[in-house]
Amino acid sequence: MRARVICGFQLAITGALSLGFFLTYGSIKIQSSLSWRLPFLYSIGTGTLVALVAPMLPYSPRWLVMHGRKEEAIAVLNLITNPDDEAERAELLAVPPVDKNGSWFDMFQKGVRGRTALGVSMQIFQM
Repeated sequence: MRARVICGFQLAITGALSLGFFLTYGSIKIQSSLSWRLPFLYSIGTGTLVALVAPMLPYSPRWLVMHGRKEEAIAVLNLITNPDDEAERAELLAVPPVDKNGSWFDMFQKGVRGRTALGVSMQIFQM
């Protein structure tokens, strides 16, 4: 299931990039300011749609378990997993409670600095 979700996520990103390139290329022959405004308006529309739909999505089961909402986590798991797959469900529900004493500065402590730098640099180079 995870592989399908990740593959779908990557496919959505690649498809959106392709659509953006083709939309920009297709609007090149428009002889008005609409040639640059059309791709910009499409981006605004897509961003607005995502901003309106995202709050309707359920929280992830792990987040719900970490915040002590196990019943809701089970309800979400019923939507995304096979109820007969007990091993996967047990793995997703076996999350320790969240430590509420953490801060943003914890990312830069001595043992974690390298992982933080790797994650940030991967995002930068991907863009």
